[in-house]
Amino acid sequence: MNYQTFKEFIPSNPVHTLLNGLTTPDGTMLVSYYRHDYKEYTDKNGKWYMIDGGRDYTHCSANGDEYHWKVTTDDDYETIRQFVGRGGYGKNRRGDYRYTPLAKMSDAYLVAAVEWAEKNDQSTLLLKTEQAFRKHYNVIINENI
Repeated sequence: MNYQTFKEFIPSNPVHTLLNGLTTPDGTMLVSYYRHDYKEYTDKNGKWYMIDGGRDYTHCSANGDEYHWKVTTDDDYETIRQFVGRGGYGKNRRGDYRYTPLAKMSDAYLVAAVEWAEKNDQSTLLLKTEQAFRKHYNVIINENI
């Protein structure tokens, strides 16, 4: 499948960070999803690692043995949809916080996210791109109950 065709929906000039993170030597991934989303971790090697900034900036540890990575609007769409998504506390905000990548959102969750984003439009473009992607490739993801 040529996921690259969906890049036309996502402006890449200038390139925008959608997610930033780092992977520690023991394989732990720290991800900062939004501004001031500070994460820290002490690795099995005893060193301390941290990341902050989400889409807006990167503030991180620099031990030299971690792997820093970002998902940007310049990445292929399959990478974007596997990593970028939306977090929340479930229906009626009555659950534990969880982050769901676009590729794993149920169709009902995606529709609800678009309705919410219309009012807040920070992620509307990515959510609508995922809807177009699913329609084009006939992708259906049912709700996990």
